[in-house]
Amino acid sequence: MDSVPQNALLAERMGCSTACPGLCCLVLDETSRTVKVAPTLEPAAAVNLEYLLLALKVRKTAKREPLFSLDPVDPQNLEKTPQKKVYEPS
Repeated sequence: MDSVPQNALLAERMGCSTACPGLCCLVLDETSRTVKVAPTLEPAAAVNLEYLLLALKVRKTAKREPLFSLDPVDPQNLEKTPQKKVYEPS
């Protein structure tokens, strides 16, 4: 089973306080028109930084959004087949 990436190391590298237990959000400074990482206690506002950085990298290099889907291993037997993870671009 794949593990969910953790924010702690990336948040620290990006200057985010580690006072919160790994939950980070993005904060827009309208005056300077910049975005920075900040700690949050609100799960609905939390962002997985590793996923965000991966999506931005794909957007920059492939000029498109990344795609993730769960596809059936055997499309002919949808009721009993397990699913496989598909990432594009791979």
